[in-house]
Amino acid sequence: MKHLVKSLLPLLCCAELWAAESKIIAPNETLQKLAGDFVFTEGPACDAQGNVFFTERKYADAVLNYQNSIKRDPNFAEAFYRLGLAQLKIGAGQQAYESLRRAVELAPDRENFRVELGDLVLESYQRDRRKPKVLYDQLADNAKYLLVKNASSFDGLRLTAAVMSIDGKFDEALIELRKANEVQPLNPKAEDDQSDLGGDGLCQAQHRI
Repeated sequence: MKHLVKSLLPLLCCAELWAAESKIIAPNETLQKLAGDFVFTEGPACDAQGNVFFTERKYADAVLNYQNSIKRDPNFAEAFYRLGLAQLKIGAGQQAYESLRRAVELAPDRENFRVELGDLVLESYQRDRRKPKVLYDQLADNAKYLLVKNASSFDGLRLTAAVMSIDGKFDEALIELRKANEVQPLNPKAEDDQSDLGGDGLCQAQHRI
């Protein structure tokens, strides 16, 4: 039983794991898969040079380029989003959080922005012993938004499961994880050593369900 729960827990985990699965794109844009398994949108509003830097794994240069784009247009939501992803690559987690949070503020209907922010918030919450309420609220808000928009949202289901696990609702969390697994099979690259939320409680829930 524990093996099944262990296999489900990676659904709860961090920012990079599921980024490549997003199919949400802005109007009149197309998908472009770049280095590190991130998927960006590509179109007339995009910063092509920053994408080149990212593709070449020159993440610091990509950060500077996206920052310059934001200076030219402080309301450029896509640039904030990409800046956040590049900042993650150089280990600037706090700055990435601020960039992704701003991207969601500017474009609240962009589901991929919310997924990236939700994953980063979840990872940060797991690591912070203080368990900040602001992070919990952001996680819950993004999970709720995704499910309201699409009741079968894979990311909405797994983020909702994370919220339920934090709340100690392990039976409900396991049900949501199973729904997510039905929507999208488990990523084979998921690592067993990813941080989990309430693993013992989920194991107990598995025995009851």
